[in-house]
Amino acid sequence: MTNESSVTTDVANNTSSKDKDADDTSHKKTKEEIQKIIKENEEKSTKLLTKVEEEIPQLSSAADAVNQTQDILDECSLISDSDEEELNDLIKETLVKAEEKAQAELADAKEALPIEEGINSIYIKTDDIILEELEETQATLASVKEQMTTLDIDYPQIVAAFQSDIQLIEEHWATRREERSDFSYWNYLSDNLNIQIEQVNTTMSAGPCVYWLCHIITSDVSQLDSSLCGGTYGSPLVKTTEQTAKDGGVLGINGSMFNGAGIPSPGQLVIKDGKIYNGGLSNDNIMCILKDGNMATTPAGISAESLLAQGVWDTFCFGPTLIKDGLMVNIDTGKFNQGAAYPRTVIGMVRPNEYYVLVADGKRPAYSAGLTYSEAASIMYQKGCTYAYNLDGGGSTTLYFNGRLVNIPSDRSGERACGDTLYFKDLS
Repeated sequence: MTNESSVTTDVANNTSSKDKDADDTSHKKTKEEIQKIIKENEEKSTKLLTKVEEEIPQLSSAADAVNQTQDILDECSLISDSDEEELNDLIKETLVKAEEKAQAELADAKEALPIEEGINSIYIKTDDIILEELEETQATLASVKEQMTTLDIDYPQIVAAFQSDIQLIEEHWATRREERSDFSYWNYLSDNLNIQIEQVNTTMSAGPCVYWLCHIITSDVSQLDSSLCGGTYGSPLVKTTEQTAKDGGVLGINGSMFNGAGIPSPGQLVIKDGKIYNGGLSNDNIMCILKDGNMATTPAGISAESLLAQGVWDTFCFGPTLIKDGLMVNIDTGKFNQGAAYPRTVIGMVRPNEYYVLVADGKRPAYSAGLTYSEAASIMYQKGCTYAYNLDGGGSTTLYFNGRLVNIPSDRSGERACGDTLYFKDLS
């Protein structure tokens, strides 16, 4: 682009040569106004192109610069008088150069865009998530690296940013391979507790889905336990990971729905560790854990005292029940209308002392959309569960295992604090 001093010098010379009539003040004023226009628009063009340089390879920025440059050109053409042809030509020359520069940036952006798209399909920066190393993502990264070898743009900072992202992806995958090779990362084995976790990366009805299937075998039914977050009914909300760690659990998940006061199952019957915290009659959507390790959904109209007498030790409330008496349940979508793909937390029982936990991430279509009720039920049914119940999901969905948060909660702020938890503990 022509620099400012040369433009103003040329304008002054042109003005001097053409301004032969000293008394024609209106003519002189017109030239001064055009000089001002040249200066202002040259500065504006420079800023636009600087913006393009900074934001490439964002394609829209380059396109916008081209459009705005043309607008400036049109504006100056209209303002210039017909007898000011030299000045008008100078304006055009300056701004055409700006447009050519922006078009060059646009061409560079088009060349870089497939690389950026490839990286962004693996590294979802808005959520700080790197997808797992699968055949598809491996092929995408290989294509990106191949395109990088032929990339011909004069922006080293862009190339450096791409290289940094590629390195980050490869380092993450290397770490994940190392973790998977470590038995303790996905397994826990003692003389009284056996936990095996499988991470599944697949495609379900709504798109990509990442879920964890946990197989838990205990030696005593007391190893399946629950906790009121904060220790008492109505305590402040506490994160599942924090509460499970405090309780000494090896594996823990979030439990019931809750309110802002930290009360789980608000307005519903609540029993924890064999104690009634909220009495009254049950609805037909309360999951009961019995002292003998069994699980069941209580019928409506049963008192808390009667449930205690029948051996109920803990209750949770969210729903729906997915499997009952070994059969998948036909879910009432009028009552349970959150049937679309969603983050899920599900507890299931094969028999007392043998359980499954299913946790699915969701609400992030590029990473994991989640599971529907029927998909979650089918997974648990195929594992032989005779009972399965859908606990609180969405942003509450959390899986804790052996000192760490396993899944990626869907809330942008991270893990959500909850009202109660369900966990498995070692008796050692």
